Amino acid sequence: MKRTRASVLELFKERGRGAEIGVFAGNFTKRILRQVNPTKLYLIDPWVNFDDPGLEKSWYGKESKYDMEQMYQDLTEQFSRRAANGQVEFLRGKTADMMHHIEDNSLDFVYVDGDHRYDAVKIDIEMAYQKVKPGGHIAVDDHVLGYWWEDGVVRAVNEFVGRYPRDISIVACDENQVVLQRHTTDIANGLTDDAPDFEDIETVAEALMPQEPQIAANTALPEEKPQGLVLRMSSLFGRSSTAEV
Repeated sequence: MKRTRASVLELFKERGRGAEIGVFAGNFTKRILRQVNPTKLYLIDPWVNFDDPGLEKSWYGKESKYDMEQMYQDLTEQFSRRAANGQVEFLRGKTADMMHHIEDNSLDFVYVDGDHRYDAVKIDIEMAYQKVKPGGHIAVDDHVLGYWWEDGVVRAVNEFVGRYPRDISIVACDENQVVLQRHTTDIANGLTDDAPDFEDIETVAEALMPQEPQIAANTALPEEKPQGLVLRMSSLFGRSSTAEV
């Protein structure tokens, strides 16, 4: 396992509550359980070989060599003891359909490594944001350009940070991993109240459509520097890495 992916776990709260979106064969799940030892870990994944042209190069497309149904059966057997004692809970399905099983503001961390396409990533991150406590972390895998998902992960993450500039900070960006943290201030609690309540994928997509600003005619706009984060763009865009799906 790459050092960059494993190092993400150093930021996760030990004996906390978390979720992994995009579990696949469970290799990183095992590392989370060993290193972080969460009291609760939700495993969210459809475990389906999708008949979708946009996923034909992914590991979970229809023609993939990986049998997702068999993978799910193997995982439930491997983690049967942890599931029985309540440490692990399988939520089989898409993020938009499964996250209602998790209480808002209840998680210490979420690791996002699901469908890497733009629309899917922005849903995963927004829903992770609803579930993570102030002070908690959202880590996103494969924050890199040039693979079958093109700019999907990078664009979704950057737009999300811009959407909540006073509530979210980038606390780590190493190779293809980026880790975000919710602020613990009263501002964070106030912004959470304004976050949209998503019920399905269509609602999420509609809610996240960019809104045109309403500016009166002949209104002079003040010159000011943008508020929020200053990002090292070389770290976000200029580094090459080996990506995992």
